[in-house]
Order: sequence, then C-alpha cells, then structure tokens
Amino acid sequence: MKKSTFEFADSICLSLALSLLLSCPIAGAADGACGASGQYAFVCGPRNAEDLVLVPDTKWIISSGMAADAAIYLVDSQQKTWTELYPADAPRAQQIMGTYGACPGSPDPNNFVTHGLNLRPGTNGHSTLYVVGHGGREAIEVFDIDANGEMPVLTWMGCILTPDGMAANSVASPGDG
Repeated sequence: MKKSTFEFADSICLSLALSLLLSCPIAGAADGACGASGQYAFVCGPRNAEDLVLVPDTKWIISSGMAADAAIYLVDSQQKTWTELYPADAPRAQQIMGTYGACPGSPDPNNFVTHGLNLRPGTNGHSTLYVVGHGGREAIEVFDIDANGEMPVLTWMGCILTPDGMAANSVASPGDG
C-alpha cells in the first residue's frame, strides 16, 4: 500500500472517531444530560456539530454548526472545551479581491449556518478552511486559519457562490489548488 493510502485511511479513522466523540454529546444535550459515560467524556455545547477537521500539528478541532444561531466552533481536544470561532464577537474579514472578487462580501453573522468542511494545510502555521455556507446565501466560504498563537484565529477571505443558489452538502479542495 502506498503511503498516501495509509494517510487517507488514518484520516478516515480520525474523522470517524472525532465524529463519534462530538456527535454523542449533541444527542445527550437534547435530553439535558451530558455527563461522562463509562470511560468516555464528551464535549458538550456546540450546536449541531456537523463536520470536523483537525488543524494540522495542533490539538485543535474545527466544527461546523448546522443550525440557526450556530457557529464555526473551535474544540480543544485535550481540555475537552470549546469556543465560538466564527462569527464570535468580532468576526475577522479581509477579502482577497484577486481571487474572490466576485464574492459580494463576508457572510451575514446573524444568518450564518455552516455544513461541510475541508482543510488544506499551508505553510508557516497557516491553512485554508473551506466551509459550505447556508443561511443568507449558498456559497463556499473561504477562511485563513492562523495557528501560530495560543489559539487558532480564523479570518474570512472570500467566497465562491454556488450555481443557481444550489445547497451544497460538502466541499473538497483539489490538489492543484
């Protein structure tokens, strides 16, 4: 088996494990209980954690939130805590016009629902996060993740509107960028 096949299999296993870890507390929170179950403890609180990605070389997991009033969440996989990453109190935006000039601007933070996620590792502690965005518009929202500080910082860089307002489910970034 090629190394890339092993990396893909490891990625699938990690995604499945993280999905199970975070999906259970959502169900538990619905009935008011979110305690440990045997040897397993849960991260409780993020609304409808739909998809998960691991920020490269960190303890941080990013989760989408597929519900009204949800957010993009940042989960500390070691401390089992979470925080709202975007839009949070002061959403960061710096549109890259050369690449995303056709995008009408950053998403409405009061009408932002997220779904599928894809992360493309970059260099110098930066990665690119692609997010299926619903709510005010149907688009692939593009963010820079700066993981150089104590916690990653998310900055919106642009969007790609879906054809005819199509509601996408997932997103993948091709190998050629």
